[in-house]
Amino acid sequence: MYKSVTPFSSTKPWVAIIGKTWAKTTCIVLLMLTLLLCACEDTNMLMMTIAPPNNPYAKRLHRMVTEHLTRDGYVFSFKVYLTQTANACAMADGTIRVNSGLMDVLNDSELLFVLGHEMGHVVEKHSRKK
Repeated sequence: MYKSVTPFSSTKPWVAIIGKTWAKTTCIVLLMLTLLLCACEDTNMLMMTIAPPNNPYAKRLHRMVTEHLTRDGYVFSFKVYLTQTANACAMADGTIRVNSGLMDVLNDSELLFVLGHEMGHVVEKHSRKK
């Protein structure tokens, strides 16, 4: 018989540290948050100001995504919109935008999770299917 393995197995060190229930809850909450935040059409993204390269938000984002600008044949363009609205979005051409308001409430690991989610939209061509 094969043993079923889940991502919340107690063999994972991070689960052993924080506990299975907390780990499951955190992953579910982060997934729900990213699903709620991913739709560009919910806000008028064309009216937002992009953070200049010397802005602290832009510097933080650049530090986090430098090694992910190209991936599996896709080219990504990451920028920060200066707005208090917590949101992120992706467009078919690899453009990924994250709002400074979202960056204010997430640590680096959580923000990387959101950025990965947005990269998934590009790879899966979700905006081309609408």
